[in-house]
Amino acid sequence: MGFVLPIHRKWKPQFSLTGLAFGCLAPDYDILFRLTKVRFHLFQYDLKTIAFVIFPLALVSAFAFHLFCRNILIEHLPLYYERKYEPFKCYNFFQDFKKHYIRISLSALLAIFLHLLLDLLCHGIDAYKAELFLSRFTGNHLVHAIAYLFTIYGLPVAFSFVGFYLIYTSEIRKPFSIKDFSIPASKRMFWMAMFLLTVLTWILKFYISTPDPPFFFDAIVITFTSSLLIGVYATCFIYFITRKIKAA
Repeated sequence: MGFVLPIHRKWKPQFSLTGLAFGCLAPDYDILFRLTKVRFHLFQYDLKTIAFVIFPLALVSAFAFHLFCRNILIEHLPLYYERKYEPFKCYNFFQDFKKHYIRISLSALLAIFLHLLLDLLCHGIDAYKAELFLSRFTGNHLVHAIAYLFTIYGLPVAFSFVGFYLIYTSEIRKPFSIKDFSIPASKRMFWMAMFLLTVLTWILKFYISTPDPPFFFDAIVITFTSSLLIGVYATCFIYFITRKIKAA
């Protein structure tokens, strides 16, 4: 997701951050929001799937975030970040979409194709073939294992570090202070609930998915990421419904 931040910062009037963010996430929804075989995609990534499945899912999740999650998340952030993002609580994504649906839609599509391009770069080399190629020149099992692991994880890990760095440079105050992340006692119940839902979902998904031993690390990372997203949406939705009931 960090890769879309420079695009928005450079061409802010032309692109929607919401469209970029959820377009970047949507290509992985088929592994993030299902219980079994969490490493392998169901999406085919052809134009038909992108137009009629991935793109609509990006928009639906964007609407859901702004309706159920955005304000509740902002209200429960540490004080510095609550003040920083307070203006976004007044942002009406529904009205903005009516006026600028082309800009938001194109932003989502750009992020979808950027995600697929990065995926192609990360997974374009067949790790097994790379291992066989090296086996012709050396009989060292350690060299084969390192080559296999590097082919699978080298670029994904590198791109992940770059993405996190872009988020850090864009969203974290400089100079960095740990106090910025201090959560008042009144907000801790929200984060405890989110943590509990995340852990329970992680355990459930990890138990049901039965990951293959060669891809055990992938299963841990993917399952945690998906469980965190589910935990965020579930906690915010519970708080949203609870507030509606109390207000009725």
